[in-house]
Parts: sequence; structure tokens; C-alpha cells
Amino acid sequence: MPAPHSALANARKSQYCFFMTTTVDATYENGKIILPQPLSLPENARVRVTIESGDMEREAWLKHSEESLLKTWDNPGDDVFNELLKK
Repeated sequence: MPAPHSALANARKSQYCFFMTTTVDATYENGKIILPQPLSLPENARVRVTIESGDMEREAWLKHSEESLLKTWDNPGDDVFNELLKK
């Protein structure tokens, strides 16, 4: 007969799902996502797809925003606030 704690451990294990994240590049053609090569997944495996399109204008705005934020937040004038946090 298994120890009482092992039954609890098995019950807890069954509640958890383990995910593997793999990033692959693909092409969108005629309403389908085309992968450059097959993935090592079982047939009919459920997957979640996240789309990141190569929007050049969006990327330029993000880069510009990041540069602006760095100028605003990373400057010697803010050192006085860092000193106040140490006290």
C-alpha cells in the first residue's frame, strides 16, 4: 500500500501541465502557415501559435520609443533619487 503522501503527490502532479516553447520562422501563404521543415511533434498535437509580423514601421516606432525612454530614465540628473532610496 503506498504511503499517504504519495497519493497526494500523484494528485498534484496530474494538475500540472508542462509546456515546451519552440520558436520557428514560417511563411503565411494562401491562408496557411507554412513551416520550412516538419516539427518533431506527435500527429494531431495541440499547439498555440503566436504571430509576430515584421512590421517595419512598428519596429521603427518601438526603437524610437526605447531610445526616448533611455534618455529620460538613464541620466545623471536622476542620481539624486537613487541616493534618496539608499537612505
